[in-house]
Amino acid sequence: MPSETKRRNSLILKQMTKVLRRPELRLGRNHIVPASVDITETEFTKRPLEFFEARTQALEEEEVVALIAVPKSAVSSTQEHVALLTRNVPKISRYHKIFLVSLEHDKSKTARLDESRSLTKIDPDGLFRMLASFPTDLANLLVQAARPDEPDEIEFLYQKRTARVLNDPEELLPVGHEVGLESYLSEWATSSTPRGPILLVGERGTGKTWEILRFCTDQYERHLRSRWEYGPALFVKIRGLRNFIEDSGPATPLLQQYLLSNYEGLSFCNDFTMQAAFLSSGHTITCLDGFDEMDLMPGDKKVHQNLFLLLNMISNRSRFLITSRRSHFGSLTDMLQLETWSGSTVRDSIQVLEILPFMEEVGSYLDSVRTSRPGRRAVADVISLLIGEADVPEINGYKVAPGLKKAFKFLSRHPSLLSHIRQLVESKQEDIRPIDLLSGAIEGGLITYNIKRERTLGRFYQGDDMIELTPERRATMCQEIAWLLAERGRDQFDIARMSGRMEIHFGIKGDVLERDLRSQTTFELADPLAESRQEVQEASDGSRSVVRFLLHVDGAEGGAVSQTSVTGAYFVARYLATRLSEQGPFGLLPLSHKLRYLGRVPLGQMAGSILAALLPEGSLPLEDICREIGSAAERGTFELFSPWYRYLFPNLVDMGRIKQSLANDLDPWSTQINEIFQPPKGIPHYALVLVPTQSPFVIGVHEITNMQYERFTSSEEDWRVETMTRAASGEIQPPSRFSELTNEYHLYFWEKQKAAGVDRFSPPLASGEHPVTWVSWYAAAAFCDWLSEGEGRVRQYRERLKDKNGRTDPVSADKKKVGAYRLPTAEEWQEAAKGGHSDLEYPWEMFPFFLNRADRLKANKVKAGHGDDAGVNRAALDYYLQYQKIMKKLLVDSSKETKEVMYDEFNDYGISGLIGNVREWTDDSSSERDQIILGSSGYLDERSFRFDYNTPLFPENTNPDVGFRIARSLDGEETESLRARQSQIRQVALKLADTGNNNGY
Repeated sequence: MPSETKRRNSLILKQMTKVLRRPELRLGRNHIVPASVDITETEFTKRPLEFFEARTQALEEEEVVALIAVPKSAVSSTQEHVALLTRNVPKISRYHKIFLVSLEHDKSKTARLDESRSLTKIDPDGLFRMLASFPTDLANLLVQAARPDEPDEIEFLYQKRTARVLNDPEELLPVGHEVGLESYLSEWATSSTPRGPILLVGERGTGKTWEILRFCTDQYERHLRSRWEYGPALFVKIRGLRNFIEDSGPATPLLQQYLLSNYEGLSFCNDFTMQAAFLSSGHTITCLDGFDEMDLMPGDKKVHQNLFLLLNMISNRSRFLITSRRSHFGSLTDMLQLETWSGSTVRDSIQVLEILPFMEEVGSYLDSVRTSRPGRRAVADVISLLIGEADVPEINGYKVAPGLKKAFKFLSRHPSLLSHIRQLVESKQEDIRPIDLLSGAIEGGLITYNIKRERTLGRFYQGDDMIELTPERRATMCQEIAWLLAERGRDQFDIARMSGRMEIHFGIKGDVLERDLRSQTTFELADPLAESRQEVQEASDGSRSVVRFLLHVDGAEGGAVSQTSVTGAYFVARYLATRLSEQGPFGLLPLSHKLRYLGRVPLGQMAGSILAALLPEGSLPLEDICREIGSAAERGTFELFSPWYRYLFPNLVDMGRIKQSLANDLDPWSTQINEIFQPPKGIPHYALVLVPTQSPFVIGVHEITNMQYERFTSSEEDWRVETMTRAASGEIQPPSRFSELTNEYHLYFWEKQKAAGVDRFSPPLASGEHPVTWVSWYAAAAFCDWLSEGEGRVRQYRERLKDKNGRTDPVSADKKKVGAYRLPTAEEWQEAAKGGHSDLEYPWEMFPFFLNRADRLKANKVKAGHGDDAGVNRAALDYYLQYQKIMKKLLVDSSKETKEVMYDEFNDYGISGLIGNVREWTDDSSSERDQIILGSSGYLDERSFRFDYNTPLFPENTNPDVGFRIARSLDGEETESLRARQSQIRQVALKLADTGNNNGY
């Protein structure tokens, strides 16, 4: 016998034995267990024989007994086996079906054992067909089970992929090692050595379904060649399995019943236990696709429960594969710690592979498109122009800016999105706009498609209320979230601390919002950026409520969402395009109000190119922008240095509207100006903004937080909690020399924690980013002086911060910079709070930004029923009134608990939280003893939310709703720099506006 034939026969027999020896195996109603046969050494050497019999109980009628003949050199005859069988299997009755399975050729197919018993000789395929039957059209059933949009794409457009090893319990491959996924799965499926299960992860659209479907169809081809050597792989859509579980009883063998129900023609000898034997032996492979769709709106606990439920349908000795979004689990560490089978975790029982982006394969994909069908060459060529490296000025007359090409290049890494783009090109090839392709891929491919395919919910119930999230509403929600992040310079957010306005606006609260966003395809879960002790702790605790927009840019960590994510850049651009083109309630919005949006956040090249493509041709003429800039400079109030214009000209460069050289001439924010607004050294991430009055000053964007205040207490021994009198602390340390400058409730709710072996009081982790409260006016003043000292500035409050002996700290240097950090005056505070709207009484009246004073008066008259609403844009007016209603509810109905800073909206000056969250100390006093507190909080009623509402308080007092923010006056040199730059801008801008000579606009 040729060596290759012997090898193959040996593999076949080995696989047969492995399946038939499974303890779960049942032929009919009786367990068949392996048993040794009392055969002499000589007989065994000549005619080795394996067979199975029931040792625990007698065989029942119609039972099958299978003998496996293992030939060596001589040909085994049926009669010889009959003789061995007669001597060694006396329990076999005349009703039993006895088969001799052999690879040898023997003309005699049946032999008599005695008058009542006979033995039938069959080949391995015959025994296989008797025990299990797989559908003849299994290949088609596999495709049907996966339900791809175009089945031919599996055949024509599938490309081999690469995967990275994230975990390997068997330690055969190092973590980080990359493997060819197709060949690796083939090796894993055909290995004679039992291999553990695989978890294949990757975000939606990365091609996981295509990959395992191709694996299933390839495995079936191998199975047809040799049924025992290669078992088939069955495709299971976990979403369908989830529905099946809900309709099944607790005693149902769920996976087996589901397979039999969904694969017509699939059967096993008599019952589920034979099927279980084939599955648990690893012969039949199960591919379970889409674990993240097992529950469309899972919470953390539900994710863990689902994994445990799924795995306990399957024996850990089985050969199976599961796919899921990686971020469905949160961090990799958290995923590896999840429980699998009793006493095991993912780390020690499942190999985790991550499918890598569709990069080098894109070229092969497009070649397949060109050759798969006649007429597709032009389609592939258009896509090549969109994602290629070469500079392409336009397609069908439409400009394709570099940032737009960059976005398409990232989209093309996801096969599902690339396929979506291809379908869009095919549908409207003659008049294709690149921006329509981008919109179709992101909104159509990531939102509409997945609602249609029930991968996420279009509607759900929150209590008794039905919440509907149509594709349009989801897109709007994404725009709002993207803008919220962009304003704060972030690219990820914690859903558990979502903006209150967002929750009210979309009618989704608490965990419902979290679970919905986690099921969305435009977001992915992210590990928190470890910028604070709180975030480090949350990351180690496996917090999974932090999300970011999908399609993250390589190497972009932190920063504004418009620069770190393709989908983030797209939705920021969509938000701006809406604001820049919409009409107000009473006609077109003035350019000055539009520029307040365009200059507030940095766009970057991608978002800038997308925005330029979304806007109508000829919008935002540079001459008009220059005229508006020049007019603002003429007013002399330094408004050019407000957040309205902070990123205006860099954004126009990114939009391709002006050249960098011209932007340098027009941009108010030169390098010298930027230095004026640098964050304090003591709190390096704290932003300061200019309040553009005749006497300009800078003020903090938000209140000082607990974490920022802890930086102060950590370096100033006299202001630690431990050295101040603290009610209920139980441990009064030797008092600080300043302990009389605050009452006994100093930082009352800070907690004792051990750091470097020393007990120190620190803010609770959950409130690290909340405003610091329970601080006296003196404590706030000491914080300001600490910041000033750290930068060599004069200390504003040195004379007022006297110790118990009436002494002040000495001046540490002869030369000190002026412009000390301080608390804002009451007048400054109110000006900053109103955001330039001197006529307003309550803070919610300033929202939304687009209405000027005249329009506000008209809107309020219409609202009160006194105005003429003829010709009024009701949609815009309703939006305006609804926005105000939401902001009022957000402020007035706030709880007594503080919230994370910047939870609300920024005003026109780019400042947050001046009214609401906490009240704030100011620099002014109402008498010799009292300091003025401005603002309001959840402890007070609606009347307290007036801009002029104030309360006096002893400076030693502390309260649960009183905090502070810092301010700083500009020195003469800084003010002169602003004045000089403003004059330069005025001359350049007005000249360009009058002459139209824009140097390349």
